[in-house]
Amino acid sequence: MDYFQFKTILMLCIFFFFCFPQANGDHRADKYTVVIYNALPFDSPKLTIHCHSADDDLGYHDLAAYENFSWSFKFNKWLWARTRFGCEFWWSGKNKSFVVFNDFDHCILYSPIPTTNYCQWTTQEDAKGNHHWGKYTVSIYDGLPSDAPKLRVHCYSGDDDIEFHVPSTYENFTWSFKFNQWLWARTKFICHFWWGKKNKAFEVFNDYDVCIYTAPLPKTFFCQWTTQEDGIYLTNRDGIGYRYTEW
Repeated sequence: MDYFQFKTILMLCIFFFFCFPQANGDHRADKYTVVIYNALPFDSPKLTIHCHSADDDLGYHDLAAYENFSWSFKFNKWLWARTRFGCEFWWSGKNKSFVVFNDFDHCILYSPIPTTNYCQWTTQEDAKGNHHWGKYTVSIYDGLPSDAPKLRVHCYSGDDDIEFHVPSTYENFTWSFKFNQWLWARTKFICHFWWGKKNKAFEVFNDYDVCIYTAPLPKTFFCQWTTQEDGIYLTNRDGIGYRYTEW
């Protein structure tokens, strides 16, 4: 075999490798969801967003406090192609635009978050001051498939019963509160989750720095819990999160 034949065969191998989808089990066959969540105060201006890719324009959306906008898609099956979504945000005279999804393993290429099919972006004010006097928000988000059994949730503290909720797929419910101002008192919320024949109960808030003591997350005023098929995830306002528990 001369050099020309070797080069031709090599080029054909490279061509077929990149032209055909990978085998079953490739992440590119999975479904991905991106969520934009407005955790800005109730009395602040509405958040306006515009998200799009090279092929799809998702339009403009005005989100009131604690509302969200989400969309799902499958990753481009061709190896050389990219699936990338960008969003622009407008709020109270400020605006910011950046890529919210461009890689099928970590939502965005430079994100330190473990592999996931779910990307939650949360807008919130930059908080200042003593955390004991700040306002905190807990959100329960149903990231389970649309054809799965309904999720049921019951959350409560020693003083407040948040009651039973049955969110639909990609819906959430939230509540806000102030941390107990007395240093010796605690503010603690527990949630019980039922999904099909599975159930799980645990504390969703017990610490004013990182949502719960056992979460290795930066300081935050916002605690996002997301239910998925493989477990329940905790994500803070910076989009940093991890799977807290399996079902």
